[in-house]
Amino acid sequence: MKYKINIGSILLKSSNFLALLISFIIAIFIQDINFGTFIALGALFFYYYLPQTNHMGIKTICLCGLVGLFSFLLISTTSFLPWLTPLLLSLICSVFYFYNKLWNLKNPGPFLLVMIACFAGVNNALNPYIIIKSLLFIVLGIIIALSLALVNEFIFDFFGFEKSIDKTKPMKIRISRIPSNLLMRSFFYEFAIFLSFYISKSLNLFHFYWAVMACSAVLQAESMPTIFKRHRIYLISTMVGCLISYLVLMMPLSLITTMGLILIFNSLIYWKMATNYLVGNFFTTPMAILFAKLSSPVINDTSILSRLIAIIIGTTIAFITVYIVSYLKNRLVS
Repeated sequence: MKYKINIGSILLKSSNFLALLISFIIAIFIQDINFGTFIALGALFFYYYLPQTNHMGIKTICLCGLVGLFSFLLISTTSFLPWLTPLLLSLICSVFYFYNKLWNLKNPGPFLLVMIACFAGVNNALNPYIIIKSLLFIVLGIIIALSLALVNEFIFDFFGFEKSIDKTKPMKIRISRIPSNLLMRSFFYEFAIFLSFYISKSLNLFHFYWAVMACSAVLQAESMPTIFKRHRIYLISTMVGCLISYLVLMMPLSLITTMGLILIFNSLIYWKMATNYLVGNFFTTPMAILFAKLSSPVINDTSILSRLIAIIIGTTIAFITVYIVSYLKNRLVS
């Protein structure tokens, strides 16, 4: 049985690598790297796939993909109103966070949703043609991820590889009783996302959405001890990641070299994140820097400092938010 599980693990890691590789090949083929990064962004939705009974992994990646596309479209069409972007982003992510926890879905949570929505909110001068074109490229990336997930699902079923037990609760939009604790956490999650977006953008940080993504990642923790541990780990791993990024940016980076390094870092993240959160996060910073370099080749080592500041802001806001939630929860109980 261990042999089968190992084969399944290798299959998933290979598929994650292929999803990004195929998106990069298409980007090179169409000779448009800026829009090609949107294909890669959609391909990252493979992270939402986990082989589960009742084909829940396929349902999850479809659900998250649709929510991601809706978020991108909504934020893009309203990004000409800067004050509205953080409000919509935080509201969408809060609702997704609420139902993600309510339904007990196994996935990275709103993290990629935050990323795709922030990409839409970065540019406040998008025209309908660019919005539609960007959306179609994201759809293509999600189709690549979904296709590979279906191949994995078929292989797991055909060879009888062991899947995770589906513990998802019934997916009902209307609920008769709203858990007060979850409602409070969702509200503060929304507030933290809004605050991290607003502060980082007000400081004119390069790629300010890094702060929002860091905040979202840390807020996935369920308790105060876990959030404190994640906050510490995220800061340590970011410092190591900044050092790796500095060494990488010293290299003569061609387009192929940059894509190759992204593929390597993405594979290391997918491989280690679930088993060692600290080591897995070593590679998120260089991957984020190189992704930014694809669309903006003039990026230099000053972006590393912006990344570090954004992570400190995002994780600190998340830490304070969870502390307040824990305090209020204890007061209510007492």
